[in-house]
Amino acid sequence: MLVIQIFVLSAGENDIIHNYSNSNLVLRPEIEGTESVKSFFSNNRPDYAVEMLYTFPLAEPVIWRDLYIKLGSISTLEEITYFSERIHKNRKMFSRAYLIESVRRNRRIPDNGYGSEFKDYSVFAYLEEIVLGKGIYKIDYSIKETSMSITIRNVSNLSRLIKIVDRDNFYIKFVFYQQDNQLNAYLFGAYTLENKFIIDKVLKYPYSTLAKRVYTIFVKLMDGFHGINLEKDFPEYLRES
Repeated sequence: MLVIQIFVLSAGENDIIHNYSNSNLVLRPEIEGTESVKSFFSNNRPDYAVEMLYTFPLAEPVIWRDLYIKLGSISTLEEITYFSERIHKNRKMFSRAYLIESVRRNRRIPDNGYGSEFKDYSVFAYLEEIVLGKGIYKIDYSIKETSMSITIRNVSNLSRLIKIVDRDNFYIKFVFYQQDNQLNAYLFGAYTLENKFIIDKVLKYPYSTLAKRVYTIFVKLMDGFHGINLEKDFPEYLRES
């Protein structure tokens, strides 16, 4: 069954809406840059999907280039640690995370820096994740006049000793857009798991596993942008009951 986890959090407010639903996408904004979310959802029909929408008040206009640089800091994912409920201790989420030259040339290259051109851009990354396994991802950056998006999608199988996610079946999309004096951040993540007779024994809470990765990657890449401060620990309101 496809279940979508939905919540809305406005920074500075206490109201949090958080529930599960069997309905279609409901938080996706009708703006340029989110069409691929709808397309992935319709074509792949993932087993598990999560939507999140954050709204942050701004004291000044968004400096999109600064956000572009932050979102390019893929190697910082190696710094992420989280508390594993399964083994009851802290562990690294990514043992390795870095950009590579191409799918066929797995040589590490530097993150995009301030010397990089500010434009639409695609790059490949090698990520070795503690639960989902290792694989190669394509990362797309798209810049619009008042919005920006980053799409992360696996172009190889994700595997440990067995295949965990088939190629093109893990998908994360962050879309940032400004409305009035607010910065909105739309997050979408989805996957379909393989070899479930084994994986189900490891991933007791598949929705929380997905939501934790989407949220944690988002928080790490944002990392204080425009003074935005989100808790780095996985929040209770996202946990699967």
